[in-house]
Amino acid sequence: MVSVLRKIGFSIIISLLSLSLLAACSNNGDGAGANEEGKVRVVSSFSVLHDVVQNVGGDLVEASFLTPIGEDPHEFEPTPSTFQLISDADLLIFNGFNMDYWIQGLAQNAQSNATEVIVTQGVESIPLSADAGEMAGMEDPHAWLDPKNVMIYAENIKDALVQADPDHADQYEANLKDYLAELEELDTWIKEEVEQIPAGQRMVIISESALKYFARGYDFQYNSIWEINAHEEGSPRQIENLINVIEENEIPAVFLETSVNPSAMERVASEAGIEIAGRVYTDSVGGSGTGAETYIDMMKRNVETFVEGLTGN
Repeated sequence: MVSVLRKIGFSIIISLLSLSLLAACSNNGDGAGANEEGKVRVVSSFSVLHDVVQNVGGDLVEASFLTPIGEDPHEFEPTPSTFQLISDADLLIFNGFNMDYWIQGLAQNAQSNATEVIVTQGVESIPLSADAGEMAGMEDPHAWLDPKNVMIYAENIKDALVQADPDHADQYEANLKDYLAELEELDTWIKEEVEQIPAGQRMVIISESALKYFARGYDFQYNSIWEINAHEEGSPRQIENLINVIEENEIPAVFLETSVNPSAMERVASEAGIEIAGRVYTDSVGGSGTGAETYIDMMKRNVETFVEGLTGN
């Protein structure tokens, strides 16, 4: 999800790093689960997918992820260790929807034999708006912000693990069943929590328009400064337009994202004369000690922040 210039620069980085590491990165010629512990080696593009993998795979997988916690997976840049992880992987897990296809380029340059798994297969997408420039009409990637979509992610990950490691199919099925029950419980909890917000006050505003799937799932409206982080601007016109929306709808508060520079939204809040009600997690789970270290905890923290900010309770 980058401009043409960024794509060119990213390709140069991949080429330079892969050339320097190719000799050190051995391919997996022995098939899935061929490491010392007999575990399936799974590399995910970012931390949310990693958490789903851990829940479905349990002790049968050796799981890692590429985009550091707190950073934006739209704009990941590889390091030397990236290629070793990918070269050793049995499965590469990524979101798709035009966000993290960069993992395919990395795999090609690392000469990886890993199976590539796009977890959004089967998810009903929502298109990006005209504000997304050359990406207008493409799928918005943030499907994981509705737990019902993560249920589909989990099913797809289970299928890939069973294919890679059929001897443990029953365990993957059992893990999936347990995790789906937790996600269903989360979905029910969110529906109950947002009932505290009157229907006319359910508008969430953050910097990036990442809440389309959440809004569709839980009867919210949403707005933002820009459509997608790859086109982040925070221009005077964007800020003015959002302030008008806030004033027209008497919005009591806006929110920051943990993976986005806060300066543009701080300007919006200041000029609109309203509060920033807290930070929410959109592109990453939280780090240690945040209370948002897992996908489920991250979503609970987000909903609690929305409810408190929009009701004042």
